[in-house]
Amino acid sequence: MKKIYIVRHAKSSWESQGINDHERPLNQRGIKDAPIMAKQLAEEHGIPQKLISSTATRAFQTAKIFAEVFGYEEKDILSEKQLYHADIEDLLGAVNGADEKYDSICIFAHNPGITYFANLICEANIDNVATCGILVMHAQVDHWYEIDASDVILDAYLFPKMGL
Repeated sequence: MKKIYIVRHAKSSWESQGINDHERPLNQRGIKDAPIMAKQLAEEHGIPQKLISSTATRAFQTAKIFAEVFGYEEKDILSEKQLYHADIEDLLGAVNGADEKYDSICIFAHNPGITYFANLICEANIDNVATCGILVMHAQVDHWYEIDASDVILDAYLFPKMGL
């Protein structure tokens, strides 16, 4: 079995004038939400073995916060440029290309791609994956490259305002 966690980056700042989209940082709410969600993920669903992040600042900052909660170092995060504005094929490509030595991976990426991915791959009915939302999925396969649209089961969708 392979476990897939997909995290939408935490809430980011729109206040920085002159900064391009790729470089937008997290805002205070994002910095507050990320460790809470990382702890919830670890407690309820375990710690992923490998973290893979978009190169965008807000996604990588989110991944760094999760890594710290999980006891990993920044150098343990794999940066993948194609995860910035990734579509379904890019996300599935990241999953299919994961190192076989891992049975669980966590991908930090962006909307709308991750919402489309969840709805197509898992046959979910999610309008919009919230910032710092986490999709917890699994597939009954032995190899990452075997995963396709018919294999993935959505186990949980976690997001910061769940309890409200």
